[in-house]
Amino acid sequence: REFTLIASDQNQTIEVMDGGYEFPAWTFNGTVPGPTMRVTEGDLVRITLVNDNSSERSHSLHMHSIHSGEMDGVEGRGIVAPGQSFTYEFVARPFGVYPYHCHVSPVADHISRGLYGMLIIDPKEPRPQMTEFAMLMNGYDFDLHLEGPAFIPTAEEAVNDEIPDIEERDNELYSVNGKAFDYVSHPIELVAGKEYRIYLVNMLEFDLVNSMHIHGNMFEYYPAGTSMNPEQVTDIVTLSQGDRGIMEFSYPYPGRYMFHTHINEFADKGWM
Repeated sequence: REFTLIASDQNQTIEVMDGGYEFPAWTFNGTVPGPTMRVTEGDLVRITLVNDNSSERSHSLHMHSIHSGEMDGVEGRGIVAPGQSFTYEFVARPFGVYPYHCHVSPVADHISRGLYGMLIIDPKEPRPQMTEFAMLMNGYDFDLHLEGPAFIPTAEEAVNDEIPDIEERDNELYSVNGKAFDYVSHPIELVAGKEYRIYLVNMLEFDLVNSMHIHGNMFEYYPAGTSMNPEQVTDIVTLSQGDRGIMEFSYPYPGRYMFHTHINEFADKGWM
């Protein structure tokens, strides 16, 4: 399986909420989040990262799955300068749902500005067939002049509190799949009694946790998607950054139901 991702940090303006709210994003293939890539366990996967000629910074591709150090996107040839490219190659394993993101320092800025997406590795023996959705939770910090430290501190610097003070970062908007309040205006249509599956990834930066809650129903939850058996039946799951899982459910009653984060500040700012 072969894919191409084009990274750009030339502040491609994207609409993050109706009413003219725009964000100068860094993107994979021009979107936030980047494309969802899907393979099967055991596939030989090649992902070519092209850093656009117009970029001003190096970028990389870091995937949360099993691969060699050379393919980790943290150092060496996996750090791609503007105008250059590198092909990451690995055998897809284990099955599950994973984030991918740029891992060039300052990592928080490269992620928060939009360089992330979802990778799904399907099991060789397919899961039961049902309608599926990909949902990636994120946020937008409009104070773009603030950047984290572009270095790894030494142990001495950390112990002696010599790390430069960074003003606390915060997000002004929150969303699932990139656009705040979008599903309020455009509800997802389901059929009562039909089974559904959501691949859920949290890539929210600058906040410690995020969550997903559905009203009027419960779901079976598969942490990281690495099991064929659910770990719990619940109506809310709380995730740290980079955490993910699979939700499966069926609505027994027709109606209009909210789904949102159960952190009210985030919901009031778009994640509902």
